[in-house]
Amino acid sequence: MEQIGNEEFRAALLTAPAIRFITKSFYNTSVIQMTPSERLDATFIALSDPTRRAILARLKDGDATVNELAAPFDISQPAVSKHLKILERAGLVTRTNVGTSRPVTIEAGPMREAADWLEKYRDFWEKSYQRLDALLEILQTPLNTDKPAKTKKQRTDDA
Repeated sequence: MEQIGNEEFRAALLTAPAIRFITKSFYNTSVIQMTPSERLDATFIALSDPTRRAILARLKDGDATVNELAAPFDISQPAVSKHLKILERAGLVTRTNVGTSRPVTIEAGPMREAADWLEKYRDFWEKSYQRLDALLEILQTPLNTDKPAKTKKQRTDDA
């Protein structure tokens, strides 16, 4: 196999398609190399901020540029970019190069993983609520069913 010199290798890497591939490859590798627990942590960390949730809500309507995403917020464009980096690390959004713009796209995978994880606990909470409902029903029934419960007025009259 023929070896390429360092200069030729660098020249090949610095072409626009190669740079996009390297960036996309690095990003995808960093997300893929996370353990499922780390991906879930990153997703919940990203979702913990109301600005990031609002950005995701906007992106569900379609792709947008950073400037379009920054418009409704009273924060700087660099601050929005920082929020986007956190969303990107979690895999919730991706950026692509389209001419001179870099539209941001929402990604469904991590959100699905978070929903699936939460779904595992739905049965537990439903059973807990059913037990609570049963207890409340028991507590609300009078102890002696053959006698009507005394009202507050009846108790004060008896005294």
